[in-house]
Amino acid sequence: MRSLKEVLATPVSGYSLAFFRIVFGVMVVIGGILDFSIDDQFQLENFITPEFHLKYTYFEWVPTWPALWMLKAHIVIAGISGIFIALGLYYRVAITVFTILFAYSFLAEAAFYLNHYYLIILFAILMIFLPMHRAWSLDARRKNWTPLVPGWSLWTFRMQIEIVLLYAGLMKLKPDWLMLEPLGSMLRSLPDHIFGRLVFEDWFVALGAYGTIALHLVGAPLLFFKRTRVWVFCVYCLFHLLNSYTFYIDFFPYLTILATTLFFDPDWPLKVLGRFKPVSPVPVAEQEVPGTLVILMMTVWLAVQALVPLRGFYYPGDTSWTGEGQGFAWRMMLDNHRFYGSRCLVRDPDTKQEWVIDPKDFLTQRQYAAVSLEAKSLLQFAYYIDDKWRREKGVRDAEVKCEVHVSLNGRKPALLVDPDTDLTKETWGIAPETWLLPLKEPFVHWKARTW
Repeated sequence: MRSLKEVLATPVSGYSLAFFRIVFGVMVVIGGILDFSIDDQFQLENFITPEFHLKYTYFEWVPTWPALWMLKAHIVIAGISGIFIALGLYYRVAITVFTILFAYSFLAEAAFYLNHYYLIILFAILMIFLPMHRAWSLDARRKNWTPLVPGWSLWTFRMQIEIVLLYAGLMKLKPDWLMLEPLGSMLRSLPDHIFGRLVFEDWFVALGAYGTIALHLVGAPLLFFKRTRVWVFCVYCLFHLLNSYTFYIDFFPYLTILATTLFFDPDWPLKVLGRFKPVSPVPVAEQEVPGTLVILMMTVWLAVQALVPLRGFYYPGDTSWTGEGQGFAWRMMLDNHRFYGSRCLVRDPDTKQEWVIDPKDFLTQRQYAAVSLEAKSLLQFAYYIDDKWRREKGVRDAEVKCEVHVSLNGRKPALLVDPDTDLTKETWGIAPETWLLPLKEPFVHWKARTW
């Protein structure tokens, strides 16, 4: 059996990475076309005209676009970079440009966070450093490269995918999911579903809930073995296609299917093409031992990806309720929050004057949903109101107290934060937050709910 060092050092065919690059670039182009065609009014109302934008921790400094034409130009340039990525023309420049532009749009408004946007950024960052353009690219033709890549480049991508798949299953080993929520509620809320009345049968929902866990925790490792790889891949394709049809989750299912193809032999695209016409064999090259820096960077990257999702286990209580440590943790479709009204009391401590405000009057629809469901977003809103009252009403140090009622996975609505806490005096940090109220409402089977 070959050692790990030999596996990482052995050059392999670059055609599977090239296939990924081409399809990824095509997805970027299609995504750019779809984004450009979005109604101008929607883009203005959500990205240009709002005075307030939700931000990620440490990235509060990232501004949004000051004008609609700049947003449109941003989309066009990103789409053009997708063409260059697919063609493999000036590839390093193209993928770097796309990564910066996509990361900017991701960071500009946190209310639009989706797991697959985060996954695209991770893939794009890796693609900057990996030789994805060694085969089937105009760069390779210009420079007369051989279609070979170092083994570590392919294995880095595989391990990144494996981490995502494993956590997608691991994070579902929690009481609510094992008691069929929120999957059951999601399925029952869909109109004219292909499964018909089956979605009202617990055994059917359990098949989906427990099958998803098994697919990720058992199926993902089986992708490494040749005997089981094809069968697991077929099940993954079925799973993701059903997800796409059922929940309309954009490119994520197709991106994951594409990434899973990297577990096949590195020259699998040539083998497929060879069934239709003769293809040139991949040349043989000697081992190229990866340098210490390469191994170190690869190890650090994968270690960070493996450790970041685990930070949620550090916090007490039900973090699905508090939201602590939940971002970037591959918690796909894991929680269903519903809000039942929110209001805030703004008080001038000097004059004792008070204002009762509805966050909906200051936010976009997407922001309002985030502020009403997430304590971290609510805290940012409180900071914004404090600043707005200072600028517009001359209130030197406003107190902002909010009352937000939220339901988690079908439970009775409950208060998310302490309504007597001045949120402007609180922060969102690494330590557990004391101003968050614990979840006390018990889980109730959906047939027994009366609310």
